[in-house]
Amino acid sequence: MADAQESKPIQLLDLPVEILEMVLTHLDFKRHKLIREVSEELRQFSTAYIMHRHRSYEVAHRERPAESALNRNIRIMLQILRSTCSYFPEEDTESDFTLCLLNFQDKKSEYFHTADHLSQFVVHFLRRKELPFNQFNWMERLKLRRLHYVMTVLGLVRQFENVKIVNGATWSILHMSLMVSLPNTSISLIEEQTNCNVAQSNRRISFVALLAELLFYEKTKTRYAVPE
Repeated sequence: MADAQESKPIQLLDLPVEILEMVLTHLDFKRHKLIREVSEELRQFSTAYIMHRHRSYEVAHRERPAESALNRNIRIMLQILRSTCSYFPEEDTESDFTLCLLNFQDKKSEYFHTADHLSQFVVHFLRRKELPFNQFNWMERLKLRRLHYVMTVLGLVRQFENVKIVNGATWSILHMSLMVSLPNTSISLIEEQTNCNVAQSNRRISFVALLAELLFYEKTKTRYAVPE
């Protein structure tokens, strides 16, 4: 009698969708990230799973009459988060966004509605967008990146109440200048660069993160506290 042929090992993608989603639910950030690196198919499935969870979370925290302060804060944070990341329409943006979501979905839920959480999410996302360019077509990509930053800043600024433009926004590939006035706050950003280095990248990222955090405090009617 011939030996029985060895059964083919079951692949993750062979599992029913419900079972695979259950597997992903029980993975921490590091293990989930490893799953994403196994194959393009698993990465796409993971991205769809994370984005579905996030959109469901957004729907669950839509504005409602007599909402609690916690739900209001989460709703506002989600709105600012989306508007901050929506001006980066490159092909890898959804993957970058989902990796950041995955990292912060792994945190404790009570930390999820704070301004610190929002600013840290923005920092993580923008750091991924600041990865070095390839030599090919780098000038056009740099122009596009700077346009994304300008649109992001203007998109956040226009959401403040009683905002005033002190001087018009001017920018080129090597220079960007913008000054706006907010109630009890003055923000000035002047950036000049001769090359792309870590310090200049950090300044851009920190400014956008601070702007998102200030907007959160204004919309939630809470006071911004400078860490000691």
